[in-house]
Amino acid sequence: MLNAVPKGWFTPDFTILQNDVPVADLDLSLWREAAELSIGGEIYQVYREGMISGAFLLEAKSGVIARADKPHVFLRSFEVEYDGGKYILEAESAMMRKFVLRNGETEIGSIYPEHAFTSRAIVDLPEEMPLAVRLFLFWLVALMWKRAQTAKGGAV
Repeated sequence: MLNAVPKGWFTPDFTILQNDVPVADLDLSLWREAAELSIGGEIYQVYREGMISGAFLLEAKSGVIARADKPHVFLRSFEVEYDGGKYILEAESAMMRKFVLRNGETEIGSIYPEHAFTSRAIVDLPEEMPLAVRLFLFWLVALMWKRAQTAKGGAV
């Protein structure tokens, strides 16, 4: 299990902890749906192909590792592909911030806030998934949370 901890009050960036030890940094762009992910000195780019449409991608120097498509603009869900597998990442319910990851009909993990009034998050995804892929999934959820907060007129 991972903990995503905001780096400060007025930044959208996160330090990722495993057993209270920093293992990665996720630095989100303020201007578009993109971020830089740093794991052990290796840099990954996460971004949306287009400015307002297109797939969401996790890319290393070697190429695209994972992609996610948002099948419906009004639903908080993604169809995720990586390493030949297909997964669904979706909100547990319409009103909750918790997202679940499914492989077929089986729930295999979840991402959720530590409590109602925080940006701190628990990333409880299968450890068999590469860390970069788990953090890509967290980034997708963080985008949904940011969109919801912006739609409410709150600070990001």
